[in-house]
Amino acid sequence: MTQAMLAPLRGIAMTMASPAASVLPAAPVLFAAPVLPAASVLSAAPILPAASVLHAAPVLSAASALSAVPVLPAVPALLAAISEAPPPGFESGLLYQIWLNLFKADRYKLIIDGLAVTVQVAVFAVALGVVLGFFTALMKLSKLAPLRAVATIYVSIIRGTPIVLQLMIIYFVVFASSPLPKVLIVIISFGLNSGAYASEIFRAGVLSVDAGQVEAGRSLGLSSAQTMRLIVLPQAIKNALPSLGNEFILLLKETSVVGYIGMQDMTKAGDIIRARTYSPFLPLVTVAIIYLVIVLTLSRLLSKLERRLRRGDTH
Repeated sequence: MTQAMLAPLRGIAMTMASPAASVLPAAPVLFAAPVLPAASVLSAAPILPAASVLHAAPVLSAASALSAVPVLPAVPALLAAISEAPPPGFESGLLYQIWLNLFKADRYKLIIDGLAVTVQVAVFAVALGVVLGFFTALMKLSKLAPLRAVATIYVSIIRGTPIVLQLMIIYFVVFASSPLPKVLIVIISFGLNSGAYASEIFRAGVLSVDAGQVEAGRSLGLSSAQTMRLIVLPQAIKNALPSLGNEFILLLKETSVVGYIGMQDMTKAGDIIRARTYSPFLPLVTVAIIYLVIVLTLSRLLSKLERRLRRGDTH
């Protein structure tokens, strides 16, 4: 009875273990799948050129990137707000005087514009003065008496009269009906004044060259003009450079008199602020400090130049 019940189970087990079962091995299944080579797969994939990818990417310019960044409140807007009312803490005392004389109604711009005029006049006037002074010095050293006479008269008149008087004569008399800009007339006036002093600087530089070098040049067969151009003048200009720097510093300070003809330089700007605020101390002292800073800076640069020139002479 028991064997009769187990017989069907044995048949089922034998059927499952039979090799005729319809089960495929794993390896044939894997090898039956179509496999593409790696090169074929890569070549079949659509590849964009690098340039196309770069052009396709959205690129922000520097200006766009900067404009996208939140910007702090603009300085001009801040100054505009200060020009209308004093900021907190500036309602009295020295701080109020600073606001009243420099920031109210943008009065600091008067000083900035005046500083630009001062520097412009000084730079161009000293350039004109150097050119005039160089040729005037050659005229005074010339063997021709008329040239020496003209140069001597010019230097004597300029050095013997005040710069303010020269400026007023040139502006109100010489160029009274001229359409030239006022700044150009001022540059001519200060250039003529600087030329007289620069001529003496160049003449002293020429005379400082040892006479033996002139004789050596002549003994080598050089003419007087060649000796002057090749031997004397290079040394004379080198000797005159520090004095020319001092002349520029003096001329920079002398430009403070251009207010006599109605031109607004830095000194005139300080005087205009004084007249509007009835407070002479702060605007005039501010202008004086600016002059002092400029002169001290130029003097320091001039000292370095002199040390370098002396170091070059010792080597």
